[in-house]
Amino acid sequence: MERIASHLEWSVLIGEDEDASPVDAGLRSLVPFSLDAEKLAVLTSAAKGFNERKVLIERIALEHQRHIRAALAHLREMLSAEQRSLLLKQASSRLDEQMRFYLRLDKAALLAGRVELTDGGECFHCKVSLSAFPRSEQAALAVLQKWLAPS
Repeated sequence: MERIASHLEWSVLIGEDEDASPVDAGLRSLVPFSLDAEKLAVLTSAAKGFNERKVLIERIALEHQRHIRAALAHLREMLSAEQRSLLLKQASSRLDEQMRFYLRLDKAALLAGRVELTDGGECFHCKVSLSAFPRSEQAALAVLQKWLAPS
């Protein structure tokens, strides 16, 4: 697979009344390798959410190409052909000015063993910094087409 991205990050919010263990396992399931074996870690920080409730933020940030390629291939395999087609149709609206591509997977569905795209807040959030040259929407869309198009 040619270079698709320079950075990939998965993140999830865990409420103070939520059991963190299955959510952490769900986050780890989004990368197809052992974080420990690859000397990577789940980064954790705290924040205040709605009504001043404590929220834990867990992130996995990938910067090495072999990790990014493996994670992108894994994500592509997780998504159905219909989901990949939907992402391609919505690609322009999922890109920001820095050519970062965003998608969300429903948290409850993933923890139940299903992969569902969502626009809601209870999700695993993915941010992919696309390797699009020149840095333009047209180039970014071409990169996404290579990654998500039917084989």
